[in-house]
Amino acid sequence: MQISRTSLRRAIVALSVVLAPAAVLAAQPSNRSDIEANFKSEVARCKAGTSGQDQATCMREAGAARQQALQGGLTSVGGYDQNALARCQRLPANMRQNCLSLMQSSSAQTQGSVQGGGVLREMTVPVPAQ
Repeated sequence: MQISRTSLRRAIVALSVVLAPAAVLAAQPSNRSDIEANFKSEVARCKAGTSGQDQATCMREAGAARQQALQGGLTSVGGYDQNALARCQRLPANMRQNCLSLMQSSSAQTQGSVQGGGVLREMTVPVPAQ
């Protein structure tokens, strides 16, 4: 019995549709401990009063974030990394690399907060004399 290429493609697609959810479910338990640890950390911040929100709102947001993470809805913390990189892409080419370095550097000095209206980042970049 000879199988046509179209039949083989359909079988592969059908198999991948059946196995994809199983792969997602198998991947979740390893992430679940990270999600739970993050949730406990957020609850601790809520109870300590350092979140910048009232405790009820903070707890509700922490629970919602946990639920979304368990469902695979959260891939990064608030999409911060993607947002920062998108902002740098709008700069002229000669400034873009410094912006990317500033956003990704752990040595950059920061001031302010999101709750206070913004975060100011500062990094010294040596420029050779001409």
